[in-house]
Amino acid sequence: MEVDYKDISLMNKAWETDTLHQFVKRRELLWLSADKFVDIIENEPGKLWKRARELENLKSIILNISN
Repeated sequence: MEVDYKDISLMNKAWETDTLHQFVKRRELLWLSADKFVDIIENEPGKLWKRARELENLKSIILNISN
């Protein structure tokens, strides 16, 4: 599977400068390597969005995408 790179700085900037409270939960988006993502899944799952934590076999999905 190929995932095209997208510049996420525009969305991060929109969240940072949101004065209308359009975005209830502000987060900073980051691009991560598959290895780093798997490390977070295994050791710091609280850093992940709730919907990501709820996915079954998330680690397997990430490893399949990265291969």
